[in-house]
Amino acid sequence: MKRLNILITLMLTLFVSVLFAQDSLVVITETGESFLDLILGGMSTTMFFVFLFYAMWGMVLNLLIDFVKRNPASKGSPEKVDFQYWWNDNKIRGLISLLCIPVAIIFCSSVFGMTIDGFIAFCIGFGSDHLIEILKKKNIVTNASTK
Repeated sequence: MKRLNILITLMLTLFVSVLFAQDSLVVITETGESFLDLILGGMSTTMFFVFLFYAMWGMVLNLLIDFVKRNPASKGSPEKVDFQYWWNDNKIRGLISLLCIPVAIIFCSSVFGMTIDGFIAFCIGFGSDHLIEILKKKNIVTNASTK
């Protein structure tokens, strides 16, 4: 678990440093493209953040659907709504989703050649979080409360 936390922290630090240190990352390659343009696959930074915004709404909607569908009679689940319990149970899922969404947006745009719009970005956020939810239910992604 500690290794996963270290890996997530390193990946998040790299992602944030690339996005927020754009001016210092303007390394021009032989073809004349900047390092950030190569990472984003030709997508503008503004459009990337717009797509990220829509994808986050998709992720939040899937998290809310999961929160509403909870079974209070299940083992280990509190009968009354407890946000702290839900947060402890889903924080790893949320972090993994937050790391997968930017990668999925970039891959759909540059690797698969898809034209991304707001709806597709929303579906990327919803689908990636749902995939992590399925992996969590199959115990491939552990719950944060599991010791």
